[in-house]
Amino acid sequence: GELNCRATIPRAAQFDRCWSYINAMLARTDSVAATIDDTQLQTTMRLFKGDELQADKTEACLGDTIVLRSKIVSPDLLWLPGNVRGQTYKVVIRDSATHVTLVNTHCFGDTRLDVTLRRLPDAGITVEPAAELCPEGTTTLRARATNASRIEWSTGEVGDSITVAAAGIYTATAISQYGCAAGVDSTVVRLRDVPRASIVQRGSTVFCNGVGSVELEPVFDRDRYDRVIWSNGTTGSMLAIRKPGQYVLSARLYPRDEADCIVRTDTLRLTVRDINAPVPTLTYERDTLWSTSGLRYAWTFDATPIPDWDKQWLVPERSGTYAVEVSYDTSIACTAQSEGLKVDLETTSVAGDALPPAIHVVNGIVHLDQVPSGTRVRIYTYMGAMVDQGMTMDDGTVQLLRSMDNGLYFVTVGTHYHKAVVVHDTMRQ
Repeated sequence: GELNCRATIPRAAQFDRCWSYINAMLARTDSVAATIDDTQLQTTMRLFKGDELQADKTEACLGDTIVLRSKIVSPDLLWLPGNVRGQTYKVVIRDSATHVTLVNTHCFGDTRLDVTLRRLPDAGITVEPAAELCPEGTTTLRARATNASRIEWSTGEVGDSITVAAAGIYTATAISQYGCAAGVDSTVVRLRDVPRASIVQRGSTVFCNGVGSVELEPVFDRDRYDRVIWSNGTTGSMLAIRKPGQYVLSARLYPRDEADCIVRTDTLRLTVRDINAPVPTLTYERDTLWSTSGLRYAWTFDATPIPDWDKQWLVPERSGTYAVEVSYDTSIACTAQSEGLKVDLETTSVAGDALPPAIHVVNGIVHLDQVPSGTRVRIYTYMGAMVDQGMTMDDGTVQLLRSMDNGLYFVTVGTHYHKAVVVHDTMRQ
């Protein structure tokens, strides 16, 4: 029956012939086992030989494909697992070991060859957790790998560690010694929230005749920070500006302890100007002291400030030394002091033939005859309290600022005291 897989006689006829043959063989020997073993004929069936099955490789990385090919060309080839027929068979490596069987189903299906395909060992990797990153600092990322030939980072760098200066997600891949890139791990680098410092400005930004300075100082904890570098390259906890110009400055504060981050101050925009502040000079015209022009004026009498008077001119009321301090800018820091000027006054009463100028007041305007413009005029009550004062104009009049009640008043014109009775009418002009 083993001589042909496709018999041409019935099964019973095959049995009869085989039985007669075995009986004849058993009659010639005392060993049934030897007889049966001698009659096992394999004339049409055989096992595959190892060299009749080719594989491009027998080990591969996870997910790789191995191609198996049989040298035997037959429609009865069957690959297991998968029940795939054909001369070639593709296997995707997913387990540590994959067993493949090739069967020739032409006869009884026991003509076979078993092949074991193995998965190459993967590389393992662990990325150490990263510390928070300072805004102007760096941090080092490290990875530990097993069964690896190298470690590749998402930045393109290769090595056990990399140094980064930006927040983000960083991935490391371990490449095994067989070239399998199966080990992957990542870490997140976060940016620390560091408060910004401020800058304190000391000194005026207006220099008088090139003299002055502006000092800038950052506000920081001196117990934690010991070094300051300004944006212009200057070092030191204080920056002095001594030249006019426009400045845009900030500072970096470096900590004593490496665990702390560098702190940057806010940017300060500063304009420093130089104002020409000449020394004022005084002139004495008629009864009035005049200062050279400026923005504001502060007068003194015998080195004592004269309150409530900030005009360019001053009418001396007493003999003594007068001086003025003049401001030349919107900042009161830019001032210059005049030399003192000594003034001698003589107060006299008009009597006899020396008649005083005619004086009368109408509607709050003092009218004077034969008095030049720019003459100082004051009006007092009979008790000596000054009611108002002013300067004569070209037409000899003085505009009063206050209204006066009916009564007796005294008028002074210039530095000479003149008695005069000023009587207002009942309409209280």
